[in-house]
Amino acid sequence: CDRNIVYCHIFCLHSRGTHYLPFTIILIDWVCFSEQIKENNNTIRNLTGEYKKIKPDCREGVRAQLERMKQLCKERKNLYQKQNDLKGQKQQIERALER
Repeated sequence: CDRNIVYCHIFCLHSRGTHYLPFTIILIDWVCFSEQIKENNNTIRNLTGEYKKIKPDCREGVRAQLERMKQLCKERKNLYQKQNDLKGQKQQIERALER
């Protein structure tokens, strides 16, 4: 979701007399956050799947796979943190839209 392009289009409409600018920008942010959350969830599922595939081999002592598992866990943890941030921003937008 490229918000800059959308914002540019909205500002052009606003200059022609459209008065829904703040609401529209909030709505665009909400949609962008929702899409990013979906993408992150898919990545988290893929990382978890790869982790589960590696795990049995790791028990056999394969050091490289253990390192990959650690890397996957770190990536997944970072995505979970981003997800929480995005969800918080999305909830703020939802509260603003309810007003």
